[in-house]
Amino acid sequence: MREDSPSSADRAAEARPEIVWERVDRRVRRALVWSLPLILLFALAILPYMASAYTVTLTFLVFFWVATAQSWNLFSGYTGYVNFGYVGLIGVGAYTTAILIGKFGAHWLLAVGAAGAVTAAFGFLIGIPFLRAHGIYFAIAMLGLAEGLRVLFSMDLMAPLTGGGAGIGFISGMSLAAKYYAMGLVALLSTAVVFLVANSRFGLQLLTIREDELAAQVMGINTTSKKLMAFTLCAFLTGLAGGLYAAYVNYLVPATMFVTAYYTLIPIVMATFGGLGTTMGPVVGAVLFTIISEAIWARFVFLHLVIFGAVLIIIILFMPQGIIPWLQDRRILPRTRWL
Repeated sequence: MREDSPSSADRAAEARPEIVWERVDRRVRRALVWSLPLILLFALAILPYMASAYTVTLTFLVFFWVATAQSWNLFSGYTGYVNFGYVGLIGVGAYTTAILIGKFGAHWLLAVGAAGAVTAAFGFLIGIPFLRAHGIYFAIAMLGLAEGLRVLFSMDLMAPLTGGGAGIGFISGMSLAAKYYAMGLVALLSTAVVFLVANSRFGLQLLTIREDELAAQVMGINTTSKKLMAFTLCAFLTGLAGGLYAAYVNYLVPATMFVTAYYTLIPIVMATFGGLGTTMGPVVGAVLFTIISEAIWARFVFLHLVIFGAVLIIIILFMPQGIIPWLQDRRILPRTRWL
């Protein structure tokens, strides 16, 4: 072999298409990585003082969906255990806030914090038996739990606390700006937690469970404890988001609070739309989902659900893994866990 002939590794490197992101100068990339998030945070921080109440409310809802999609993704996206009873966690957090404010006159900050703690404890307790089930059995068990919670909170026995089927109303004492900033912090916290998990040994263990749980056990990973930790953390973040959502609506009824088709399927669609098991996927999915849904609803009031469903089908057909993995497959974005 001639000394100047390229090796097989060199030929493979030359044949491999360059990632679009890597074509950008390193200094420009570094500036973008640091400046764009700061500019975005600054714009969101001043939004309540510059925009209309409608825009602030819409952004609040985007924050809520980011928080819930990230929380769902933290457990289901990284372990592969699909949670079809996610609405139950949102409901527990929401009712904890409503009861503490409406029945005991607690400050909203204390009530929302307690909502996170109570939902985390609830998630830990139900996770001990439920996480022993696998696959579809876990999904069905969680779906049944959510329906059971709806019935429980509607019973006359619970009326002194929850108001029964008539619901519970209260005044949170929060301004629109306070709700906006609080939910924004929860969305940021959820994203930060997913980022830390994704770039940790714990996150790798969860991904191993998702790919092959039996192999993970053979490797010495205590899969039950890891799943329980992820589920409890997911419940805590969900409880915070649910508690703040209750402070936003100021009136809870079990028949509308425990709607699986809304509070469970939408976070699932958003996380899947952006990319399961990624950090930025649920954020991208929640933002685009809300904007597209609002734009279609504003222009086609009576047909928006049909049109929106068609848009979702087209997106799923062309990007079944989600937006972030789709961009990574086409080497527009690098394959890295921080995305």
